[in-house]
Amino acid sequence: MKKTLLLIAVWILLVYYPNPLMLTGSIGRMIDPVQPGSVDDFAAILPEDPAEIERLTENYILVEDDWDQHGVFWYVPTAQEVVINARGNCKHRTVLLANVFEAKGIEYEYRVDPVHFWLDYDRKHIGEFEQNWESGKVPPADYWATSYRQMLWDDMPTYRKVLLIVGTIEIALIGMLLRKIKNKKS
Repeated sequence: MKKTLLLIAVWILLVYYPNPLMLTGSIGRMIDPVQPGSVDDFAAILPEDPAEIERLTENYILVEDDWDQHGVFWYVPTAQEVVINARGNCKHRTVLLANVFEAKGIEYEYRVDPVHFWLDYDRKHIGEFEQNWESGKVPPADYWATSYRQMLWDDMPTYRKVLLIVGTIEIALIGMLLRKIKNKKS
């Protein structure tokens, strides 16, 4: 039974991350999003005002979820990937901003919560999400559940849903069959 559960866990991981190195790289970049020198040329053409840099960055990056862009449900890109692809979500914007701010010597605080990434800096216009977070207003419990359902299931390509369900059932059935055969031999 333990082997079957382990195989199911590995199967689920591989359906969500066909290349598990994408997950390990993302975790490293979530912890530290800065890749020194990676976007110095890009940063050089931007103004010095952090709010203006953020505005330009938001306009530069077209919104696209990780499934569509990277083929996985959660991915933290490198700053160079963001500059090249110019698509993504709050993670992509935050990674690019952090690297641009580093290149320009602008002080900031890097923030991450279970579903959102952002930077705080002097004179930043604080959005509703960040304002609520800073004031201790935690989103309702169903917010987290809805967000993760969206990422893990709703946005998942149909063929991956089929792989997840069919593969899990097949592994469970094969595990039961092998246990039955083993018990008959005993």
